[in-house]
Amino acid sequence: MAFDWKKAVGKIAPALAGAFGTPVAGAAVGALLNVFGINANDTDTETQLASKIQNATAEDLLKLKQAEQDFLAKMKELDIDLEKATMVDVQSARIRDSEVIKALGKRNWRPDVMFIMATTVIVGLVWLIWKDQTITEFVKGIFTLVLGRFLGYLDNIYNFEFGSTRSSKAKDDTISKLSGN
Repeated sequence: MAFDWKKAVGKIAPALAGAFGTPVAGAAVGALLNVFGINANDTDTETQLASKIQNATAEDLLKLKQAEQDFLAKMKELDIDLEKATMVDVQSARIRDSEVIKALGKRNWRPDVMFIMATTVIVGLVWLIWKDQTITEFVKGIFTLVLGRFLGYLDNIYNFEFGSTRSSKAKDDTISKLSGN
C-alpha cells in the first residue's frame, strides 16, 4: 500500500490538509513544497513530497507546523475562510446535482445506488466476519478496515444529501447574525 502523504499532513498540519480540494489548494501545496525544499516546477513533485514527509525529521515537522500557522495567517489576511471554501465546493456539487435532475427531468439515482452498494458491502462484511469462524484475526483486521471505509462512505453520502449537522446550521445562523447578513 502506498504511503498516503495527504493523510500524514492532516495529522500534523490539519489546516493545510483541509485546504486540499478547495480553491486555495495551490497555496497549501506551495507551502508544503517550500517546507521540504521541493521546486514546484520539478517533475513528480508528489512522489518527492511523499518521500520527504515519510522521512521527516522533528525539525521538518516544526517547519511544517510553522508553515501551517503562516498559511492560516495569510488566509486570514486575505479574508479567506477555509471552512467556507470547503462548503462552497460541496455546495457547487449539490447545485450541479440538482441541475442534472432538472435538465433530465427525472430522479438522480446515483446517490441511491451508492448508498445501496455501500450498505450491501457493510452487511456482507459484517455477516462474513460474524458467520465464518475460520477467518484469521489478520483477515478480520483487514475486513474491519474495509468496513470502516464503507461506513465513512455512508457518512459522506448522508452529509452530501442532507447537509452536515444541525449544529452546523445553528453555527451558520449565528455567523449570519453576527455579520449582519
